[in-house]
Amino acid sequence: MSGPINRAAAASRISNPKVLSGYKINDIGMHVDYLTEALRPLSEPTRVTRFTSCLCFYDGEMEIFEYGVCDVDMHFSNSMRTLIPLAQAMNLMVETLKFTFGLEYQKFLKTRMNDAIYGSATPGRASVKLRDRVLKDGRVLPNDIIDVSKFMDSQVDVDLMDE
Repeated sequence: MSGPINRAAAASRISNPKVLSGYKINDIGMHVDYLTEALRPLSEPTRVTRFTSCLCFYDGEMEIFEYGVCDVDMHFSNSMRTLIPLAQAMNLMVETLKFTFGLEYQKFLKTRMNDAIYGSATPGRASVKLRDRVLKDGRVLPNDIIDVSKFMDSQVDVDLMDE
């Protein structure tokens, strides 16, 4: 996407009545439980509550708006539901900024995030060394307990621990 197209899209969103009227209640998350408790006895249980979040990026030249929306039956409506559209809007904003500016997560952060989510596909050198040391010096006790006191208790291998 080029700059002028983004500016045109941002300008059209600024004239959008949803954007102009979307700031009626700030910090609505703090008030949602109060409002839903007050409205619940007066409403049908299937009445839908819509939570909308809007994020804006502005760098002095370009404005980018992203929205998140969550529709919830009044019966299930509570302040925790306000986080759903906020998370949607943040994800959309990150993707838009990545695409617009050619951004990418730093490689080490992306690797750490993937490792945390999917698990490390290949063990690191230190874990391989530790595994080999357990196989070499560990003893199997009754009830399948592995005794590693030879190198992890009274005699610490400093080089192995540093890795």
